[in-house]
Amino acid sequence: MSKNGFITLLVVLVVTALLQSIVIVRDTEKAILLKLGAFERTLEPGLNFKIPIIDQKFEENVTVTRRESQSVSMLTKDENIVDVTVSAQYRIANLKDFVINVKDPESSLKQALDSALRHVVGDFTLDQTLTVGRENIAQEVQERMQSYLDIYSTGLLVQQVNIEKTDPVSYTHLTLPTKRIV
Repeated sequence: MSKNGFITLLVVLVVTALLQSIVIVRDTEKAILLKLGAFERTLEPGLNFKIPIIDQKFEENVTVTRRESQSVSMLTKDENIVDVTVSAQYRIANLKDFVINVKDPESSLKQALDSALRHVVGDFTLDQTLTVGRENIAQEVQERMQSYLDIYSTGLLVQQVNIEKTDPVSYTHLTLPTKRIV
């Protein structure tokens, strides 16, 4: 390799490294920097720098409200089955916790929603679940769900829970397993 070729290669490598070390964080986003997999610092909006290969940047829009919906059948306090459709609105409140503490925080949110809903609906009768108790159920689900997410430090904040639909399940629609006599 000639001297000019070597210098050209060196300049290209330096320019590439410099370009990869520049990080721009928008005002609506939060970003964190991990150095060799360990939390290093939170990046401020604007121009930031990182070391290529050694540093890893994670950024998320923390101003956007996200939504999770589920439809599940469950047992009420008076041992009736009800179909409930629920939605939770949430956002990322702590990016560091969101990235570092839990492998899949949004999956944890789904499980927290399911668990909280089953626990709360199990304390209400079918009549309450279908009529006047829906608002109370939504409030209790939100509180319980947030406590689960806080225990696991997911970095998520539940902003609102809505009970969108509740329907009783008729016993005639249930299919029970049949026992085969041999």
